[in-house]
Amino acid sequence: MPLTLPLAKPRAELRVAVLLDAPWAFAEELCLEGVEVEEARRYAQWRDRKVRWLHVPRDALARALNTGLVDLAIGGIRATPELCAAAKVTLFCPERLDVHLCPDGVGQRHVWAVGREAWREWAMVNTYLQ
Repeated sequence: MPLTLPLAKPRAELRVAVLLDAPWAFAEELCLEGVEVEEARRYAQWRDRKVRWLHVPRDALARALNTGLVDLAIGGIRATPELCAAAKVTLFCPERLDVHLCPDGVGQRHVWAVGREAWREWAMVNTYLQ
């Protein structure tokens, strides 16, 4: 009889760090909005996961990803050497975003970052964004 391994059960919550950087992500009347916020909501729905939004300052983002405090980071993020050392990054396919809502150069060099501990999540994010 072949040996089968159980599939890892995904976490109930998707912990998403949000850098507030309009139009990618911004807070309006205590409600998160923006192009990447909407995409993150769609992604979580696609993965059948609840989103737990966390505000993380830009200077603490790499540490939050590296230590596993967050699963995913969004908000107009650029792939800096520090970020790439702390997390796995994936570029947006420009067609994923609502072009009419974005400034010129939509999606160019903007990434979503996934903590290195969440490599399975990175594979799913990469598939979703492409």
